[in-house]
Amino acid sequence: MTENSFSQDSPTLDVVLAQTIARHFRGATTETIDDVQTVRLGEGLPIIECFIDEIQDHEPYGAFLFLQISGGAFGSRRVLVTASGYGSSQLESVVTAGCNWACAFGPCPADRNRPPGPH
Repeated sequence: MTENSFSQDSPTLDVVLAQTIARHFRGATTETIDDVQTVRLGEGLPIIECFIDEIQDHEPYGAFLFLQISGGAFGSRRVLVTASGYGSSQLESVVTAGCNWACAFGPCPADRNRPPGPH
């Protein structure tokens, strides 16, 4: 398992996606399970299987992905969610898509040092 820090050595975009999502959740880890990049949020919490459906090979670069979430409150049932992102490169579009989803449903890394309460 890899602790939630971005690895510059990872050339595959599905690894980048999983690492991007994991960075948004304190203590989350990534691993490959049955050839699928997976984010483990922690003991007793959901796991997130990461899939890139399509990445445009021209500008505007767009990444379209889906995530299967199971475990934790979801139990063995898999919940399918989708996200998309755009950027100046394929890599940037994948990172944006992962951040778009993770910031909507988890804490944003920029918010970690803010005190609790309304902002």
